Amino acid sequence: RKKRNDMMKKSVIAASLIALLSAPATALQVEVTGTAPVISENYEAARTRAIEDGLRQALRETGGTLSAASEMAEKYRPGMPVAGKGDIRSFRLTEERRSQKRVKVTMRVFLTPHKAGCRRGTYAKSIVTAKFSYGGEDVLQATAGQLDGLNTVITERLTEKLGEYRTYLAALPWVDADLGLGSTAVTRDNIRTGVRDRGAEVRYLAEQSDSQYVAAAVIEDLSLLPPEGNFITKNFNDPVRNFSVTLSLYDGLTGQQVLRRRYSEQALWEDSGAPLSASNPKFWAGEYGRKLDSLIDSMAQDIRLYTMCRSPAGRIVAVDGVLYHINLGSLNGIRKGDRFEIRHLSDFTGKGELPRKRSFPSGTFMKAVQVEEDGAILRAEGQPSESIQIGDLAILQ
Repeated sequence: RKKRNDMMKKSVIAASLIALLSAPATALQVEVTGTAPVISENYEAARTRAIEDGLRQALRETGGTLSAASEMAEKYRPGMPVAGKGDIRSFRLTEERRSQKRVKVTMRVFLTPHKAGCRRGTYAKSIVTAKFSYGGEDVLQATAGQLDGLNTVITERLTEKLGEYRTYLAALPWVDADLGLGSTAVTRDNIRTGVRDRGAEVRYLAEQSDSQYVAAAVIEDLSLLPPEGNFITKNFNDPVRNFSVTLSLYDGLTGQQVLRRRYSEQALWEDSGAPLSASNPKFWAGEYGRKLDSLIDSMAQDIRLYTMCRSPAGRIVAVDGVLYHINLGSLNGIRKGDRFEIRHLSDFTGKGELPRKRSFPSGTFMKAVQVEEDGAILRAEGQPSESIQIGDLAILQ
């Protein structure tokens, strides 16, 4: 055992020297710790997953793309250099610890430094996720058994991943709200026309949760594809299961859809009997779970990329003489002295003759004179417009 540990230490040292020499001087260095559960005593697979976890953490901290993390983790071999890919120049393990249940690695990751993109990237935009819905009765039936509650699990996992982008997003707890993306249900206000006013529902949900953006999605495909080939492969090989989901991101202030993207994946479906749970490592360690997790990562990153350079926007929630209270605070990165434009909201008739909201300038600008964790107090520069009222928008300049 001592000989094995000595060999492992030498391998780690050798890999560290190779990575250090190959890392350009201009690379951004980040130190992270990755962990992963040990499944069926497979420590090598656990180490790979722990390295992938560490690489993803480094990329999230710096705003890099996550796509290279899995491939580079799979290629890692002790003592062997790994060619850089994407935003990752190279990495090295500085420590590896093993227990019966987990593998933990401490790593130094060398990343491509990004040029300063936009000042708005330093402000966290608030976002709430509505529970995912199903695209039809056939999709819902496909969840029977091991996939019971899949929509809730994925909603929880997406919310967690959005929360990891804390520099860019202030992720609020997900809500059990049906926006009807996967159904034809109507609201009480629209029974006569049979058309849902989703914009009004989005605005209501955003107002109740104090969020700037609302994310929702519909799961459209969970079908199983039977194995192909001869008698043996058809009866003994694992089937392939599809997964397809369409993500919608809404501006919570106007109710308008600002991003719509479809994601699809398929992988071998290993009938392991592991119950589905966001905290169950066995499901997410399997091939289907890993690909599903990577897909959810892509969803979170696309949301981060869209919102990163947008201006934080809040609402005026109270007026106290010459002071105006808004629902943005230090959690969103707001600082004393930040300047805001105040805009009014007005109604107009959009597609399908449904009411819509748009903003227009009030001519008033204000500065933050006091900042709390979940709110700030503004004071006007000069004489404020007399038409400013609760519900008006405060847009960071």
